[in-house]
Amino acid sequence: MTPIEKIMDLARWAPSGDNTQPWRFEFLNPTTVIVHTFDCSKETVQDYKGNYSQFAVGCLLESCRIAASRYGSLKIEQNNNDFTLTLIPNDNPVINELEPYIYSRVTNRFPYSRKKISENLKSELGKNLDNGWTLAWFDENYLPKIAKLMFVFDLLAQPATKGIIDWNAKTSKYRLADETLGLDSLNLWMARQIFKSPFLTKWVFHRLGGKYISAFFGFFLPSLRTGAHVALMPPRELTTREDFIKAGENFQRFWLECTKNNVSLQMESGPIIFSRYAHDGVNPYDKSKEKLLNHLYKKFRELFPQHVTMAMLSRVGFAKPPSARSDRLTLEELKYHG
Repeated sequence: MTPIEKIMDLARWAPSGDNTQPWRFEFLNPTTVIVHTFDCSKETVQDYKGNYSQFAVGCLLESCRIAASRYGSLKIEQNNNDFTLTLIPNDNPVINELEPYIYSRVTNRFPYSRKKISENLKSELGKNLDNGWTLAWFDENYLPKIAKLMFVFDLLAQPATKGIIDWNAKTSKYRLADETLGLDSLNLWMARQIFKSPFLTKWVFHRLGGKYISAFFGFFLPSLRTGAHVALMPPRELTTREDFIKAGENFQRFWLECTKNNVSLQMESGPIIFSRYAHDGVNPYDKSKEKLLNHLYKKFRELFPQHVTMAMLSRVGFAKPPSARSDRLTLEELKYHG
């Protein structure tokens, strides 16, 4: 592999919503690559206006910068949705301390320990943020309130499994492997049986109250059993594509710092995204869910007065590493073909 290929081979492990990987790579020479990006707003309601595809692109670009530190530095030039990355070699490179954690960073959807995050650790986790960017921490009394919010979010988002989850899978290149969902063995087995059949799925969710059980075990309980929730706060409201890219860059540094300090993390972007829909008066679902959408938005505003400038919400804490993770497309599969 050329140096630029090695950089991109590591950077491709950057996070993206539902493992969509909204980027393709066009290698021009041993030191230059064009990253072609796209959004997934037509494929998923959780990419409103393409904002969180842009957020993911920011995570990728920051991973590229950090990975490039092994060889030198990286020059990044933007042209609409394309980014030209040029490696500037250095005979005596200074490897970024976060570089070893690009691959090992992983989403952990299982319940965490209730052990508190110390003030010293909170400071450490936020040390790589840009000037003006901060972390807002929510623990103790906030945990039940955020758990209720996430419960309402899942009721609104259901059923959102079609095309997103690979069932009976420990890993997946394109989607979320079901073993990464945070379910214990019994609940995972039951979910697999239910989602085998569209008829059974509809019957369980609408006749047996399965949607409430799913929201409880999948969102309420993990949000309650955690060390804290934390919000990435920019200096101003995110409005442009560049704003969301910058948010992704900062968030990736934060997440890698969490990984370095053995702190587990799961993004909780759903309430933010659906609140943006409600703020704009847009209902991504049918009329039957409009009331629930507005209820979520009301609760979100009440819980987080600073919600307008919230870039990302996550739960963090101490936990065993998950036994499964989502894979990525190979470097060859990510090559741009026009």
